[in-house]
Amino acid sequence: MDLSHPYRAVAPGLHGDVLHELAVLAVGQDLSGRELARRVGASPEGVRKVLRSLELHGLVDAAEVPPARRYRLNREHVASDAVAALVALRGRLFDRIAEVVAGWDPPPVNVTIYGSAARGQGDLDSDIDILVVAPDDAQPGGYTWHGTAAAELLDRINAWTGNRGEVTEYPRSETRAMHRAHNQVFEEIRRDGVTVFGPSLDDLLRSTDARQEP
Repeated sequence: MDLSHPYRAVAPGLHGDVLHELAVLAVGQDLSGRELARRVGASPEGVRKVLRSLELHGLVDAAEVPPARRYRLNREHVASDAVAALVALRGRLFDRIAEVVAGWDPPPVNVTIYGSAARGQGDLDSDIDILVVAPDDAQPGGYTWHGTAAAELLDRINAWTGNRGEVTEYPRSETRAMHRAHNQVFEEIRRDGVTVFGPSLDDLLRSTDARQEP
């Protein structure tokens, strides 16, 4: 799956790009054809052809607002829910990952997606990178999700998206040590990562520091 444009798995090409831009607008907002063309990086004529097609299907409403024609998604259309679901695909992937790790025993302290998947910049060949923070009293091999369960999660991610996944595991105490050492990789994860399970890394570090105070 193209993680920067996940909707293209079902709606490839300019139709998908135009529908995405209209679907992410707040209710009541609209765009001109030229504004849409700038947003999707396509020619105004190409975008106008797509808009005419979507108008014929009733999926897009248009209104003359001189000096331009303005467009918005017809949210009453029976297909509008499907369009909204396409826009939300990346979030749905993160929800599925959270559902799986919530069933691990014991549950991890934190699970954070990082890298291109978190930034929404991945493509068909991008890995989905996952940081798992383990409780300090759970040693590798001593909790059911180490190894086998993590491998099963990666298999499911591949089935859900077609992309490979990569799991990196750290005990909770090591995250604090890496933060204090200004570890570049960890700090990038903390800055750009998307927490899908447990408290955020920032909240986790604050609570860890509080526990360490005399």
